[in-house]
Amino acid sequence: MFYDVLLKLCNQYGQKPTPVLKGLNLSPGNLEKWKNGATVNSEVLLKLSEHFSVSIDYLLKGIDTEKSPASELTEDEAKALIYYKRLNNEDKDLIKGEMVRLYKDETDSKKDSEFAKELGIS
Repeated sequence: MFYDVLLKLCNQYGQKPTPVLKGLNLSPGNLEKWKNGATVNSEVLLKLSEHFSVSIDYLLKGIDTEKSPASELTEDEAKALIYYKRLNNEDKDLIKGEMVRLYKDETDSKKDSEFAKELGIS
């Protein structure tokens, strides 16, 4: 079950299991063992849970007992989140600042457009 869920998540995020495990400093040699039903340790579960933004329940059972934020993400959003998690704190701050600026520009533009409509200018 765990192995199937791991493959499903990797496919969903456009990743391959071996590079994911290596990137999390986990041994890809365990893939074959998991495929054959071997038990997964807590370190692996925690790292994969954080990496894919899913619950440990989901990793073990394939069903979330609680709503996972990842289940609400589009494929592009999920990939962006994975890239974001790999950035250093300084770069994360730059990204957050740019996102806020873009959001403000968009909302200001909508407000301007709505205001123009109210004035009959649009």
